Amino acid sequence: MKRLTAVGAVILAFVAFTVSPTPAHAYGLSGIGVRVGGVDPEGAGGSVLVGGHLELEESGSRLHLQPGVVYWSSDRVSDVNPNFDVMYHFARSSEVSPYVGAGAGLHFYSYDV
Repeated sequence: MKRLTAVGAVILAFVAFTVSPTPAHAYGLSGIGVRVGGVDPEGAGGSVLVGGHLELEESGSRLHLQPGVVYWSSDRVSDVNPNFDVMYHFARSSEVSPYVGAGAGLHFYSYDV
């Protein structure tokens, strides 16, 4: 539970520092996403993962920021994964555009023996 609280604090800090307005260059919330999928960790059996992310962008900018978190739990193993992605869109103002991105994430595994 302490780890989950720490992860929540990290995600809240990412969002607070990214969304806080500045006079000329504020990133605003442009989308919210939900993630659902499957994970099959070695020797732990398959499980469903759930997560979500926020999409933040500056008006007229090609750079998008995407903080998020993913969680899964299987038998005796669980994982909380806060992550942060940065994407550069090649087209500035279209609904759909190609992009290149990179990101980093942390894994907080919990093993019940």
